[in-house]
Amino acid sequence: MHAPEFTYDYNASALGLGGVLKHRNGSTTIIPSLASVALAPTGGEGFNEISNYDKDGVSFSNARSSVMGYDSGHRTFTTRSDVYITNLDLFGRLKAAILQTSVSSTREVLREGDIRQQSNPDNARFSMQAMIRGLTIDGIEIIPELDLELCESATYEQFTNRIGGRGVDAYAKQFGVEKNDLQTVLRSQVQPIRASFVRDLQHKPTDKFGPRKGFKLPVKRFGHVHFGEMVVKPGRRRVNLLRIEFDSTLRFGERVPQGIGERVAQVIEEKVAQASALITDSVDLESADSPSPYKGFATIMSLDGNGAPSWP
Repeated sequence: MHAPEFTYDYNASALGLGGVLKHRNGSTTIIPSLASVALAPTGGEGFNEISNYDKDGVSFSNARSSVMGYDSGHRTFTTRSDVYITNLDLFGRLKAAILQTSVSSTREVLREGDIRQQSNPDNARFSMQAMIRGLTIDGIEIIPELDLELCESATYEQFTNRIGGRGVDAYAKQFGVEKNDLQTVLRSQVQPIRASFVRDLQHKPTDKFGPRKGFKLPVKRFGHVHFGEMVVKPGRRRVNLLRIEFDSTLRFGERVPQGIGERVAQVIEEKVAQASALITDSVDLESADSPSPYKGFATIMSLDGNGAPSWP
């Protein structure tokens, strides 16, 4: 059955920064969706820019987002989303000189193609780019190592083929999950899949960071920072360059000496956890040395771009 005439609907969005901050006194501060823009279903372009922002502990020199949707060839349709931020500062603790991310998708709809095949969302082919320069947390420079091969997986099928098979051990570690859990998701063809295009984080030794689990970095009395998050399904790809779960009470247990019995080690860890809980229950101590929010979330650079034909 050949495909009849169709209507192509574009979809693209880009966000500079936004979030929700919760304070110890129970109040909540909303960081509005800054430099955010969405594309009209009929395509075209959109643009938003904010300069010299400084409010609620968040500042940057410039944040600009743009989206585009256009016919890039005969019966070929392209969307593109871009975000760019300079001199970002979150509560004097997380800083970045330059952040840039872009996501694009291209899809061809054949006139003589079978309608069932043409409606397959995995016909869309994605590409993406990211740049992180001058990123520091508590004065410690962090250099993310990007997984360029994963970024170049143009379709959902290519993406799952790459993270499965012989590469499943490495990607389970990269995503911060158990190997069996990742294999279960792949076998079940669960959608979407949450992943990361950041393979590793390079930084000097410090007691300010806890043990990293995949792309999630614990930062003492700040929270967990997620790097290079991707949400992938056929015909859809969302990228969050940085996502933060704030927790100003976050502490790490003391290191247990080697050679000690397991039960004794467990007791020591429990006592350390109890002591940490007592300390973090102190409002005066918590507010004195932690300018970060008590709890909350923030997303820095979130992009989405795709499109799909519809019939009749």
